[in-house]
Amino acid sequence: EKQKLESELKTLREEVETNQAQMKTLEKALEERQSTLSSLEQGQEQYKEKEKNLQNQLSAAYEEVVWTQKDSMSKAEQIEYFEYELLAKNQEVDDLKQELNERLRRIVELEVDLEIHDDRFSFSMDEYARSETGTA
Repeated sequence: EKQKLESELKTLREEVETNQAQMKTLEKALEERQSTLSSLEQGQEQYKEKEKNLQNQLSAAYEEVVWTQKDSMSKAEQIEYFEYELLAKNQEVDDLKQELNERLRRIVELEVDLEIHDDRFSFSMDEYARSETGTA
């Protein structure tokens, strides 16, 4: 009987050690997720600032085209030049949006991984609690 109890105690201790190791892994994953989230938030702020700057540059470029080259360009040439500038700025904005979407996709992947580990850990802890209380 004593050996049986010692064996069960040893098994429970091993489970506790395993759960503690899983907990450390989850904590590390959470720290990585928080770091990634922080980085994404910072990137999003930078993206918004770049987008604002690009809009300001676009407005300034438009003003320059309209006022400084008005005399030397025909209306069609002015429109063509403005469309070219607009396309270039829109491409920069699209590139920034693509980068932001990639970062957001990565954080969703990290969240899913974290949820999977968290679910496994919760189930393991429930089993441990049941074994401690003697319920099956």
